[in-house]
Amino acid sequence: MFLLRFILGLIRFVFRSIFRIIRTLIFLLVIGAILLFFLVQTKQIQLSDLSHSIDQFFQNNSNIRGTVDSLSDFVTDHTRQTDVGRWQTNTATVYIDTSNPTYQQAYQEAIANWNATGAFTFQVIEDKSKAQIIATHYNDSNSRAAGLAETHTDGLSGYLLDVSVKLNDYFLLNPSYGYTFERITHTAEHELGHAIGLSHNDNESSVMESAGSYTGIQETDIEKVRALYST
Repeated sequence: MFLLRFILGLIRFVFRSIFRIIRTLIFLLVIGAILLFFLVQTKQIQLSDLSHSIDQFFQNNSNIRGTVDSLSDFVTDHTRQTDVGRWQTNTATVYIDTSNPTYQQAYQEAIANWNATGAFTFQVIEDKSKAQIIATHYNDSNSRAAGLAETHTDGLSGYLLDVSVKLNDYFLLNPSYGYTFERITHTAEHELGHAIGLSHNDNESSVMESAGSYTGIQETDIEKVRALYST
């Protein structure tokens, strides 16, 4: 009889122990689920806040993002030519048609730099009507170019008749586009290179590279001018 009671008591103890263990496990699982829920919610809120902050940053700095895109897109210039040509001799008259002091100095330095090569000579004159080349500027936000060269040639002889070179205010005078005075001068040198008769040169370091305006007049540019006017 005693043995039976002992066995029944042992069985009840085992079942109670198992029940307590199961109850404890359930309690721990519930607590864990609750903690996990709050942890996930907190992470979602943090990620949402981070995403919102990033979006807000780009919204507040859309000009910066637009500037970066633009800087990688626009080229140094757009050349409008009726034909590729050259002047009869390696000299041409220029009228600087701008009152902007930055452009005046940039054109003067660009002209001096070309003249220093000895390959071509620009002569600055005060009479616009007698100038073969007009050096001026324009403002065009729709253009992707920092400058423009319009050349006209004689259809029979192939010689240049007149040239208009223009620097684009929208890019060159806007601090957002990062044009230093040196780069503005290189842009002027580039446009005057077209006025001499040079085309774009993206095969080597050259002032006639189609984009960037980071390079001044190089020996290869001088050689091309000499070759152009050698006959």
